[in-house]
Amino acid sequence: MACCGVQNLKHNKVRDYDDDELDVLIIGLEGAGKTLLIRRLQSLHNPSRKVNPQTFPTSGTETNEIACQPHPRFSKIWAREVGGCMAPIWYKYYEECRSVLFVIDATNGQAAQAAAGQLQALLPHESLKGKPCLLVLNKIDATNALPRSELDSLIGLPKLMDTCTGRFDVLEVSALEGKNDWAVLAWLVESKLSRQSKPQPS
Repeated sequence: MACCGVQNLKHNKVRDYDDDELDVLIIGLEGAGKTLLIRRLQSLHNPSRKVNPQTFPTSGTETNEIACQPHPRFSKIWAREVGGCMAPIWYKYYEECRSVLFVIDATNGQAAQAAAGQLQALLPHESLKGKPCLLVLNKIDATNALPRSELDSLIGLPKLMDTCTGRFDVLEVSALEGKNDWAVLAWLVESKLSRQSKPQPS
């Protein structure tokens, strides 16, 4: 079952992973809003933590700890953000992650198409087989945000769905305003739980 607020599009059985692996790889082109989204997620269970909306392009990688509701198995999510400028070597980080969160700028049609091309190319990678992917359409609060139907057409959503070999979900988000940030965290928690459930091979 998809978590509240998530448009669940596709589910497949997945492999099991050890608990010491990275939970989620967060990628997307420069300016998509990855860093601000992470800050929002980190503030959800830390209300006193102020979210600075000013960000700079991530030129390398950053590993972040995101607190989540206490659970018998875990109380945090480990996330690695890899800068958009590092797209040619994103593949080096696929194997160590449990899931992928891909951020797209919903205000820029040309950038969205380019980002979708990157996502389309990475989804069939051997190291991502069976792993869940969350496509985050960010900046939906902006006055120049593209209509959802137009954005789906630009990025070729049906083709992305068919290419992904694991669960594939889509969320419309505003990292700036904090819209749907709880839904993103719920997806991350659900994704981690599903990875620890040790499903039987198909």
